[in-house]
Amino acid sequence: MTFVINLHKKDKALLKAIQIFFGGIGYIANSGKEAMRFQVTSIKDIEIIIDHFSKYSLITQKWSDFQVLKMAFYSIKK
Repeated sequence: MTFVINLHKKDKALLKAIQIFFGGIGYIANSGKEAMRFQVTSIKDIEIIIDHFSKYSLITQKWSDFQVLKMAFYSIKK
């Protein structure tokens, strides 16, 4: 399972801030010529993100996307 945020390469500092906010988990890498990604693959670390967004709900379509991620995460964790 993988959690990924892709942004334009000019937003690398924002990805770094997100990584720091979550305690330094995951890594930041190039994602093509014009993009960067923050990626988390550890089940333990993804749980940190799941816990955060369970406490602080997302809005719009991202909320339902998160619900799918959460269901998949707990299915895999079992």
